[in-house]
Amino acid sequence: MLTEPRQFSIKKDASKELRNKAIIPNLLLVLSCVIGWIAVVLYASNGDYKPETLWTSSAIIFIGLSISQYRNIMRQIEAIENFTITIETNSIYRDIANFPTVQLYHSEIVAIERSKNSDLVLRSNDKENTIYIPNQMENFEELKMLLSQIRPIEESTKKNNLVLKAILSSVCMIVLTAAVFLVSDTLLLSITWILLLAYVIYYISSTKKSKHIDNTTKNNSWILVLVLALATIKVLYSWL
Repeated sequence: MLTEPRQFSIKKDASKELRNKAIIPNLLLVLSCVIGWIAVVLYASNGDYKPETLWTSSAIIFIGLSISQYRNIMRQIEAIENFTITIETNSIYRDIANFPTVQLYHSEIVAIERSKNSDLVLRSNDKENTIYIPNQMENFEELKMLLSQIRPIEESTKKNNLVLKAILSSVCMIVLTAAVFLVSDTLLLSITWILLLAYVIYYISSTKKSKHIDNTTKNNSWILVLVLALATIKVLYSWL
């Protein structure tokens, strides 16, 4: 039985393993975005395009996104190195550098699940108040023992769709942005702009309230606003 707060930190050598695990999902994300860009260009041009222009622009997007995702991985790794779980007599805290703190009262935990790779997930009725605990924690067995005193640890039957959601979100942004600037048909352009507007509003609102997205990413949301502003100018110009 816990009588005083107990804090658990990530292992010192965990950053390399986490970085290697992040490479393939991020590479898939970049490739998916490039494929989305090529598809929009081919559709919008009706076959009237210069191959060298298409491949040059695709290469620029690939390099730009690769650099962006690499910087994102390194930022996430730097943050995860300061990952801690603190268990108190009535609460659990997840602290990560540059992330909002997640607090769960023991009474709020509706399930503790163990994934196929032995990571733990502490779920509540509020999706934002979910705590993900990687298996690279120091004294992981002791951590599991303390958590099992709160609720039994169950084998997870849910699939982790975070990577798929990230890929779909990025492809959606690339495709809609490319379509707005490449499509010439006024009606299709207007529909695409409306979809882009809805996407930007949804992305910014969900990002701002999320406790699982770092503050730097949240602060960079102004880039989407800039893209939307430029797209709006293009749409208004097409209507004149």
